[in-house]
Amino acid sequence: MIRLNDPVLDRSATGHQDGEQTTFEVQVYLGNIQPEMVRVELFAEAKDGLPIERHGMELTTPLSGAVGGFTYVVSIATRRPTGHYTPRLVPYHPEALVPQEAEPIGWYVS
Repeated sequence: MIRLNDPVLDRSATGHQDGEQTTFEVQVYLGNIQPEMVRVELFAEAKDGLPIERHGMELTTPLSGAVGGFTYVVSIATRRPTGHYTPRLVPYHPEALVPQEAEPIGWYVS
């Protein structure tokens, strides 16, 4: 069974016009699925005049004591509220395209 834990946020002001630098971290449990078979993304839908955003998250470390558990992280500069973003898990193959509404996409649900 694949699952995503609650995202952890670290927001610190950068002083740039682009907004604050925010780091999102999420623990992902893939079970028997290899990490290279999925892409973990931070996603925000078009809202309040802002466009859709997709940010690839980087696998940083395996989780100690969890088979198939990994930590993924991404830092972005944004003016959006953090509640606009949700992590998602997308099937990945270098030669495949996956539509946004594809059923196998695993969305984080709070």
